[in-house]
Amino acid sequence: MRKNFYTSILFGIVFVGVGNVQAQNIVSEVVSNLNTEALVSQAEEWDKQGEMTMNATWVNFTLDMVNEGQWEYKADGSKRWIYAFKSPGALAMSMVFDHYYMPDGCELYFFAKDKSWIEGPFTSNQNKPHHIYRTPEVYGEEAIVEYREPAGVTSQPKLQLRGILHFYRLVDDPRWATGESREVNSDPCEVDVNCPEGDLWEKEKHAIVRLSLASSQGGGLCSGTLVNNTGLDCKNYILTAMHCTESSSNSNLLASTARFNFKRSNCGSGLGPTSQQLSGMFLKADSNDGGGATGSDYALLEIEDPIPSTWTVYYAGWDVSDALPVAMANNAKVVCLHHPSGDYMKISHASSCSKGTWQSNDKHWRTVWMATETNHGVTEGGSSGSPIFNDKHQIIGTLTGGGSFCTSPTSPDYYGRMAKHWSASANPNANGQELSVWLDPANTNALFLNGSYPHVDKVLPCDPASVEEELLKFNDVLVYPTFINESFTVELKNNQSINQCMVFDSNGKLLEDRRTDRSTLIFETTSWAEGVYYLTVKHRNGSFVTKKLVVAH
Repeated sequence: MRKNFYTSILFGIVFVGVGNVQAQNIVSEVVSNLNTEALVSQAEEWDKQGEMTMNATWVNFTLDMVNEGQWEYKADGSKRWIYAFKSPGALAMSMVFDHYYMPDGCELYFFAKDKSWIEGPFTSNQNKPHHIYRTPEVYGEEAIVEYREPAGVTSQPKLQLRGILHFYRLVDDPRWATGESREVNSDPCEVDVNCPEGDLWEKEKHAIVRLSLASSQGGGLCSGTLVNNTGLDCKNYILTAMHCTESSSNSNLLASTARFNFKRSNCGSGLGPTSQQLSGMFLKADSNDGGGATGSDYALLEIEDPIPSTWTVYYAGWDVSDALPVAMANNAKVVCLHHPSGDYMKISHASSCSKGTWQSNDKHWRTVWMATETNHGVTEGGSSGSPIFNDKHQIIGTLTGGGSFCTSPTSPDYYGRMAKHWSASANPNANGQELSVWLDPANTNALFLNGSYPHVDKVLPCDPASVEEELLKFNDVLVYPTFINESFTVELKNNQSINQCMVFDSNGKLLEDRRTDRSTLIFETTSWAEGVYYLTVKHRNGSFVTKKLVVAH
């Protein structure tokens, strides 16, 4: 007879079902006691000193799935765990895991307690060899984390938090934004990239990324560019400024994010997507110059995960000839696309661009911004690392800093010159760290390279390889009933074929070994003792899934 209660063993502890858990009824644990005004004041002081624009700080706490939160166990053998927490004063929060491991078939969700904003599911797709993972932001100061496990899972999750990033400024909460009434973060003279000034820069809009970079202090904002290389292999290289990454260790960069296509849908109104965001980057090279103190201030990052093919992205071209830029049709010498204060993408036009000095002599471009049809775009904190493009739409520099503001729009800004990024002698970095090693891997000695869309422009031989047969996933294998009496059925979705199906007892003894090309199999269990068994299903392509079974006569 089937047992009328269900138990589950997790971390060596036996839990018994606690009934229907409702997230809104859980009391949130307060995990911080931060002074928001002091945090903002400190960040503004760093802004004045020309440091990276900070908008988040760390809150350290752990996820204790044994002693905290609530578990619910269902009759079908599945279970879930939910935990609520609050960081007073947070405009948004993001969870950062030092160790993230999710078993196949399980899901993790992160959402505002009132369910006005939901992120997830996070699954085994986010499992990495280094185990570091950062979730997208959830808006507000009170949130829920929820773990869901279907019946049949054989391994245990491991979710070890480094902490949460508590965002205290420069956050747009899209739950309440309505376009024209939205409170922007950037200053009022900035020009949206979808205003008329951006009409000729449609391709380059798809190359600019908003960077949220983790560091020992918390999280900061910069801009970057997806950049082409002579290998024409669609490497996901992001060009930005070294002073943006100077305080970020390798593990911090793996907890950093790049957001694509973050721009308003219209000029001065409308919203943009927040979902085109990837977590995890590797540092490939930098100027090692103190962020422009003794060099040209650049860093090259590589995004760890593939960029989804459904996102429109563009690999921007470059010019390392060091030639002075010439005037375009509107008399602008160069154009900058950037994310000032982490805001939607903006565009600024410079009437002047000449060789100049930031701190290290003769390593930078000196630019002066001009009024255009819509307004008088400048740069701000968060614009650091953004590119300037010449008349051929090629990158010639990356932003280090300067004095331009909406209140002083003609004060100059300074961009590290691509030619100096390229040179082996312009920066105090080690051999192999100059940009030419990475952006000219074919050793063509090219001074110019145009940009391209992947899988579209014929110049780029980076079309997808022949599609391989998809690997078998946990949810592709259906086993029913969950609690077995006389028999159970194994079924594969999508008309896939089973190559081999094996059943082991809890001691590892092989009980059944069937080889077949059918997509449905039935196993009789009347002679089996009650207890736990393990089913391993192998696909013809070699992938396999293992599920736990419970026999209860």
